[in-house]
This record gives sequence, C-alpha cells and structure tokens, in this order.
Amino acid sequence: NGGVLIEEATTSLIASTGVDAFFSSTTGWTSPSAAVASVSIEQNNESLYGGSVLCYTDVDGNVTTNTWDGINSGTIYGLTPGVAYTMTIRYKVEGWTQGSVAVWSHWQDSTATILNSSSDYGLPSSTFNKGWSVYSVTQTVPAGYDGKFFRPGMDLTNLGCKLYVDAIQFEAKAFSTSFVNGTRSRSKLQYPVSIINPTQYTISCWVN
Repeated sequence: NGGVLIEEATTSLIASTGVDAFFSSTTGWTSPSAAVASVSIEQNNESLYGGSVLCYTDVDGNVTTNTWDGINSGTIYGLTPGVAYTMTIRYKVEGWTQGSVAVWSHWQDSTATILNSSSDYGLPSSTFNKGWSVYSVTQTVPAGYDGKFFRPGMDLTNLGCKLYVDAIQFEAKAFSTSFVNGTRSRSKLQYPVSIINPTQYTISCWVN
C-alpha cells in the first residue's frame, strides 16, 4: 500500500528571528546569564535534515538544586492576538536519569514581562534515552503580546545529560505540518486529462 502526501502552504516564522533552524550556525541563539557557567552549547553533525544540530549539555555539577536553564531563540514579532500558532521541536535526550527537560514558550508584552504563566512544556520522559522524537504544542496569542521567544532547556540536576535539538518550527496554524526551513508553497496533485474519460468517471480517495 502507498499514498501521496498533499500538504498546504506554510511558513516557519523562526527564520524571522535571525536564527538558523538547522544550526549550521548558533548565531541568534543566546544563553541567559546563568547558563554561561552551567552548560556547554555546541554543534555536531547528527542532523535530521542536513546541517548540524544543537547539543545542549548540563555540566555544572549540580545534582541536588532544582535550577532551570536553557538557550533562547530570537524574539518573534508581528503575530496576531487571538490566532493559534503551533511550535514543533525535534529533539533527543541522552544520559537522562532524573529531573525534567522542557521547552519554554514565552509570550511577552512591550516591557518584556512574560504574559503566560503556564508556558513551560515538559518533554515526555518516556522518550528519553531512546533516540529522536517530535513534540508540538499549539497556543493562542494572548492580548497585550509584543514578542515571543523559545528556550529549549532542562532542569539542571541532570549532570552530563544532553539535549539535542534540530529543526524547530513555528507556524500560524492550529496543528503541526512537516518541517520547512522558510516557506512551502501549496501542494498540488495533477493528473493528465488523457487518462480520464471526459463523459463518465469516478474519483475515490481516502483523505486524512
């Protein structure tokens, strides 16, 4: 059995922040001040779509204090309050034994105050130490919004734990679509008219 995927148009808005979703460069990704002494941020060649991936490692030696840290994307502007947007992250966690690994997804107002208090999304520990997984979450832009950024990171009680991140996507949809680094045009499936009897025909298909 087989099938054909016909997918609608979309744009990944991550590129508008000046960061590279493929991590061929870490330009635009920044560490909060607390992270400078707590983690190492590096690139490696284990990529899903070409380029590199971000490898974020807890190396601070702290296995008792529940301290959170991460790496920030640039800020996304120009989103519409009341509209649903979906973030998708491809990730892999290695060396995990305890604590949490999460994606922060922060909405800010014009003073950089975070508008959504429940903005941290813990990645399911059932996927840790088992290779690559995909996680997505849909949010509606709150009133008073003036910017949004992401922070993949972890609870720094995970000495030596590694979080690999690749192909982060953020799109103006209430669901996740397949990854595109920029804009994808609307798909179209077209058959030549010559294969159809112009006076009598039936088209039947499964649509999901």
